[in-house]
Amino acid sequence: MSPTDHDLKAWETLQETPPEDHKIFRLFKRKSQHPGLSRPHDFVIVDCPDWVNMIVLTPEGQVILVEQYRHGSQSLSLEIPGGMVDPGESPEETARRELAEETGYTCEQWYNLGVVEPNPAFQTNRCWTYLGVLAKQTQEQHLDGSEMIHVETCPLSEISAHIKQGEITHSLVIAAFFHYIERFGGWTSPTQEQLDALPQANP
Repeated sequence: MSPTDHDLKAWETLQETPPEDHKIFRLFKRKSQHPGLSRPHDFVIVDCPDWVNMIVLTPEGQVILVEQYRHGSQSLSLEIPGGMVDPGESPEETARRELAEETGYTCEQWYNLGVVEPNPAFQTNRCWTYLGVLAKQTQEQHLDGSEMIHVETCPLSEISAHIKQGEITHSLVIAAFFHYIERFGGWTSPTQEQLDALPQANP
C-alpha cells in the first residue's frame, strides 16, 4: 500500500512513558499507530528546550567565534555563541544573555535571521539564529561551572574557508551561516538597507 493512500500525519499517540529528566533534555518513549500500518510502533523522543545561535559582527566586520571542547565528539569545536532558551525567556533574550555570558560582548542591534529544527526525527525543539551587529566587548565572561570557552574574532570573508576546510563542523552553526548568506547574498557585512528589511528583535 502506498503512503500516498493515507494522510501522512494520521499518527495517533497511544501511550507515552514517564519522561526521564537529564537536566538538558527529557527522554521518553511514545507508542503511536498509523492506520496504514498493521501495528503500533515505539519511538524514542528527546524533549529539548529551544536553542539560539548568534552571528555577531563587530563594527570592523569581524565575526565573534567561540572554541570549546565538546564531550559528544571528544574534540575541540569552533562555533558561534549559542545556548538554551531558559523557561520564561524569549529567544531574543537568550541571544543577548548568552552572548554576554560566553564572550563579554554586547550588541546595539539584533535581528532575527530564521529558525531550523535540529533533528525532527526524535527531537522536539527549534534553533533560532539571530544576527547581532556593532558588537563591543563591555564586560568579562561569566561562564557556567562546567564551561571553558576561548573567544576569538575572524573576518567574515574567511568563514567559508573554515567550513570548507572542516574547521567549522557544527551543523547548526553551518545552518546559521546559510541563513546569513541567503539574507545578504554573500560573505560581506550587511548594509543598513538590508538590515532595515529584517525583523528587528525586541529590546
